[in-house]
Amino acid sequence: MGSVLAHFAVTSSTGLLAGIPGVPPHQVDTLAGQLRDSAGGVVPQLAQLGTHGPLGAAGPDAVNALSTGFAQAVSMSVLAAAVFLFVALAGSFFVAAAARKTASRQRLG
Repeated sequence: MGSVLAHFAVTSSTGLLAGIPGVPPHQVDTLAGQLRDSAGGVVPQLAQLGTHGPLGAAGPDAVNALSTGFAQAVSMSVLAAAVFLFVALAGSFFVAAAARKTASRQRLG
């Protein structure tokens, strides 16, 4: 699920950061990569800097965008995990049915 989280952390935060005036395009990619690489750890670091960090007045907006992007990524990761669990559950029913069928054939034959 880590790859799902990493993918959506970058895509979600990139879109949100790109809409903030004062955040240059190269910073958008850098911040999205830092969000992915730190698993969200960059958010409190930037929040502590406030408007005194490298983004200046756009800092608080960038923190909000990164937080939102990471939350969306976590939601997508949980959704992907739920889908995988459902597929595994369905597969277990197929295995159980096949086992019963095999056992029935062995008793008859």
